Amino acid sequence: MTTKLLCEDGDLQCPACHGHCTRIGTTILYRIDMEDKTGTLFCEECADDASESGLFTDEVEEEETE
Repeated sequence: MTTKLLCEDGDLQCPACHGHCTRIGTTILYRIDMEDKTGTLFCEECADDASESGLFTDEVEEEETE
């Protein structure tokens, strides 16, 4: 049995779901304004909006080593 996880978007300003998404999550995006190693699961529509916001990226930011 395969478990499908729902989109985790909680943004009330999201034009796709208004913070109450019930679609299957397909994309993990990472916050760029804070340390984010786990990411947030988004459906395609919400991922598009999150990416356009400038607060998310599809790459984990690597820690700088000295």
